Amino acid sequence: MPVIEVQGAKVSYAVKGPANDPADSAFSADAESRHRAAPPPGHPRQYPIGWPGGGAGRCRPSGKRASGAETVLALHSSACSGGQWRGLAETICAQARLVTPDLIGYGGSDPWRGAGRLRLADEAARIEAVLDRLEGPVHLVGHSYGGAVALKLARERSRRFASLTLIEPVAFHLLSIDDPLIARSFAEVRHLADEVTARVGAAEPEAAMRTFVDYWNGPGAWQALGDRQRAGLLRVAPKVPLDFWAAITEPLALKHYAEITLPTLLIAGGASPQPTRRIFELLATSIPASRGLILGGAGHMAPLTHGEAVNRAIARHVAGHGRRETRLPMAA
Repeated sequence: MPVIEVQGAKVSYAVKGPANDPADSAFSADAESRHRAAPPPGHPRQYPIGWPGGGAGRCRPSGKRASGAETVLALHSSACSGGQWRGLAETICAQARLVTPDLIGYGGSDPWRGAGRLRLADEAARIEAVLDRLEGPVHLVGHSYGGAVALKLARERSRRFASLTLIEPVAFHLLSIDDPLIARSFAEVRHLADEVTARVGAAEPEAAMRTFVDYWNGPGAWQALGDRQRAGLLRVAPKVPLDFWAAITEPLALKHYAEITLPTLLIAGGASPQPTRRIFELLATSIPASRGLILGGAGHMAPLTHGEAVNRAIARHVAGHGRRETRLPMAA
């Protein structure tokens, strides 16, 4: 049985295997309704909506590196950039150097120009080039699509890492197994990927990104964004379908991730969509040295909407598995 910490109300946890009844899953029954339902008129949104702008540069070290300090390599989600991790930089600047590369097609990174379909291996190869320039063991962090890339890196380059933190990695390929409940989640993801891909292919980027943003943040999220944020998302719309298919078609299976021996922190939102909740459960019962953290009331974009809780959890995990004892600031 994995060790799971729950923060927030109305979240329960029980893992009994992939074929759980929905009532026995890791999250309360009302999580799905909270994610899907639009807020009543005049009621504040459940998720504060915010999308970081694309920052310049392919590899941005944050803060000064003290002698013997840890290094954290953080990979962002789809349609974001390394700028997603500004809050984390502020939290860990006293204990670690933060490196936040832009994934292919985002921020200051070049678009995908490969001959075939983009693979997670292509993303990982770009990050390995960054990793090879870093000294010593590195703490690897990934959110969403960046989490799927981090998961692959952790399995294939585990000796380079001191710890692993995964925040709802969209390892959708793990859902393509012969289990009726998980198959429903896989069908949901395929429907979303097909819709976004079709809209981008039909030169309808706004419809594509409305579907994408509203799925992960709840109905009305796209409309709640500012003009600048929407414009930034529209610019990267062609990359989003590539991310989906890279995550869906990855050949690694759950048994391969069970080989990861790194101390691993898994973080999920208590009100996130069902597919990422299922992935959380699968990984929590497969990675031997893993522990889980469920943030009640948070959704898939928890690093932005619940940044303080996420960033402090990452900082504690890094401090607990670093090369030297690190003192963290006391919570306010």
